[in-house]
Amino acid sequence: ILDIASRCEIVVIVIYATWACMDHLLYIRGREGRWRNKRNLGRIRVKSQNQHRYRNIIQQYYHGCSTANFDLMMSTFDPDVVHYFVDHSPVRGSEALANYWMKIGPRTQASWTLDHILIQEPEAVIEWSMPWTPPRDQKRQVLRGTEWYIFENDKIVEIRSYHNNYY
Repeated sequence: ILDIASRCEIVVIVIYATWACMDHLLYIRGREGRWRNKRNLGRIRVKSQNQHRYRNIIQQYYHGCSTANFDLMMSTFDPDVVHYFVDHSPVRGSEALANYWMKIGPRTQASWTLDHILIQEPEAVIEWSMPWTPPRDQKRQVLRGTEWYIFENDKIVEIRSYHNNYY
């Protein structure tokens, strides 16, 4: 690829993209026009977000959902929280949302796991997985999706959930 690219007028950059960050640039073209391996230029460092307070808040919320712990869920919500879903109308208000998960979680034997997170305050985007048992066929399976969070004063004010659920 590099021989072909060096003969073209168009600058080609080979990129390996991850969901977290497009920082895996393999080759770049320097000012002098030569292609250089990125390893010779130093690595872009992305600050770990594993200990960020938003991650801890979301994990606390998920633990509350997975264990049907009303008070734990409530401790993570702003009173006016709104949770948007792809398959039904939004749930508005902290008590309504905690009650929703108190009903749904045990019925489906669901447990939530935060698999990956990106944070740019006041927002966080996560990838999650949820082992559950759909009521219709009672076959245990794993549902995966993403959620977009907005925080105010370290409380969840909005959740937008995206997943492909056929039930």
